[in-house]
Amino acid sequence: MTSDPDYIFISDTLPSDPRFMPPLANGLLGWRVFDSFMHMDGVYNGEGGTCHRGNIPCPLAVQVKTAEVGQHTYELDMHTGIFSHTMVAPHFESTQVLYAHREQSNLLVMEVLLKRFETSAEPITIQLESSFKSQSDDIDFQNAPDYKGGSLFPSPSEEFAFGGVSPGGLSNGSIDEDYHGHVFWDQDTWMYPSVALFYPSLARAVLKYRVGTVEGARANAQQMGYKGLKFAWESAVTGHDVCPEDIYAQQEIHINGDVVLAFQQYFYLTQDLEMFKEGRGSEVVWGVADYWVSRVTWDPLDQQYHIKGVIPPDEDYFTVDNSVFTNAVAQSSLQFAVELCGLLAQTAPPEWQDIADKIKIPFNPDLKYHPEFDGYSQGSLVKQADAVLLGYPLALPMTPEVRRNDLQAYEVVTDPLGPAMTWGMFALGWLELGEPEKAQKLLQKCFRNIQKPFQVWSESADGSGCVNFLTGMGGFLQAVLFGYTGFRVQKEHLAFAPLLPQDVDALSVKGVTYLGNKMDWLVTSVEVSVEVRKFGSKEPFALELVLNTGTTIPLIPGQSVTFLRQPGQIRKLNSGFSCWPV
Repeated sequence: MTSDPDYIFISDTLPSDPRFMPPLANGLLGWRVFDSFMHMDGVYNGEGGTCHRGNIPCPLAVQVKTAEVGQHTYELDMHTGIFSHTMVAPHFESTQVLYAHREQSNLLVMEVLLKRFETSAEPITIQLESSFKSQSDDIDFQNAPDYKGGSLFPSPSEEFAFGGVSPGGLSNGSIDEDYHGHVFWDQDTWMYPSVALFYPSLARAVLKYRVGTVEGARANAQQMGYKGLKFAWESAVTGHDVCPEDIYAQQEIHINGDVVLAFQQYFYLTQDLEMFKEGRGSEVVWGVADYWVSRVTWDPLDQQYHIKGVIPPDEDYFTVDNSVFTNAVAQSSLQFAVELCGLLAQTAPPEWQDIADKIKIPFNPDLKYHPEFDGYSQGSLVKQADAVLLGYPLALPMTPEVRRNDLQAYEVVTDPLGPAMTWGMFALGWLELGEPEKAQKLLQKCFRNIQKPFQVWSESADGSGCVNFLTGMGGFLQAVLFGYTGFRVQKEHLAFAPLLPQDVDALSVKGVTYLGNKMDWLVTSVEVSVEVRKFGSKEPFALELVLNTGTTIPLIPGQSVTFLRQPGQIRKLNSGFSCWPV
């Protein structure tokens, strides 16, 4: 197997495990190459815990066969999303091309190309071996008109309602496979931030998915005896929790804060208040705040609010009190709810701020680190990133000493075969502390979760678990995009603090979107270049670059600005608050 900078993976054999066949998808349709079934966004079968992506027979379950002996090459082009199988025989070459059409998303495409090496009247014979059968355990197919007289899918001009992203994407998710295709916090916490940094319209689609499940979230909260909204731990179409195991649905409540954090990041990147007015984003943010009010309990001994009986992100522990991540993300969402009230000229209930100010954030003053929850003993084993998420993405205030202690305490006890996104967060933390070489070693651990020959990500390093694990990809990508650049999406600016390891000469990040502008960044060991380019039809905010040394540089579209590598921020020129609808 070889690869090149254009993200083309080439092999002369297919993986022995079909789980590691290349996934092809376009947001509406997806399947694994040569698999008998495909999936469609939003198409599920079953109720409650039996809900799963519906298996749809795939017409492209076809392999090209020939009686002639030849050399086979399998190629996955990650840039175009095209898979090809080329067979070179003595007298001809055949190429089968498969892809999910990006512009006309209701189309899956197969092309078969034949090329003679010499002029001849002899026919070339190949066999299209298909495993397609027009039947499924999930869908009841009925006779319909001939395809030329019928419309089986929406026309390409119609927009489809985005149904969320599951850990295994659209290529997987049938019953007993890859979490049934359900949507978790993986979407909002692990995949979303990198998308939002480049594509605000796609970020908005993710938020609209959550808005579309509000009524289900309200029913979830009421069923458990609470107010407001309780977003599903495992969500499908309606927002009613479809988790097969009730304890996760009842206790892994940090999902509420994870959802709100995505809304907050979107607003700070775009200042699009319309998403919170007509788009009903405020209903989400305020509904979650009401949930926290009904979910906390006041402890008169320590004069703090507690959240009891939860599962933290470290899912090896159940029914614990005061998960540090859960409480911190609840605090963050309450603070944003208050802020949003001010922006929309509404009066926030006083208990929102009171709880945010007085909620318990577990901290050990002797060891100067954050225990995962009440009663956690330092040195106890950990499944995946949990308390290390306090620094990023939550930006919980702490000293560099405490940040370092958190990283050191949990790195040595975290499962080495666990999910890949974990090590990306450790790497990002060490970059914050100015230690790129240590960060690089931890980031390398992510590569153990990438399976050859087509670089398919598995949930666990031993190849087990969910594939193609978008969550792991998302954590790795955040480590690069937010780690080496130091990007932090904050209330009134986009902070940066570039830092590269010694074996990396330069990092180019193109298309960073902030307040209606797109920016191209080039980071080297010595200097940083930033160029703003306008995009879209709306007038973007004028921006300026402010270095920590105090230097201020206006950013003029089309003109590149270069400065010695150092921290700083991008903010509105002559910062005065206004809102730009996207």
